[in-house]
Amino acid sequence: MTERFYLLKIQLQFIKPAIWRRFVVPADITLDRLHDVIQIVMGWEDCHLHEFTIGKKRYTEYPESPEDGLPCGKYRLGDLVRQKGSVFHYLLSTVV
Repeated sequence: MTERFYLLKIQLQFIKPAIWRRFVVPADITLDRLHDVIQIVMGWEDCHLHEFTIGKKRYTEYPESPEDGLPCGKYRLGDLVRQKGSVFHYLLSTVV
């Protein structure tokens, strides 16, 4: 069996000049581990809540109800993003 890998590019929105990183992850990475990788490649300190939006679904770290999203630790990137050129969103937010 051949292991699949994804070449991802992350780019910050609304920033000029563009700030971006390109990196490779295995297709079987869970979204919570992908969050950890993004934090490392961007040089961030993992001090914000986060969520992924893939298609019409939200995946979060601590969903308390289905309206809050789905648990990101239970879903693998390769099961959710299957087409080359797909775009999904990663959002960081602060707690007030």
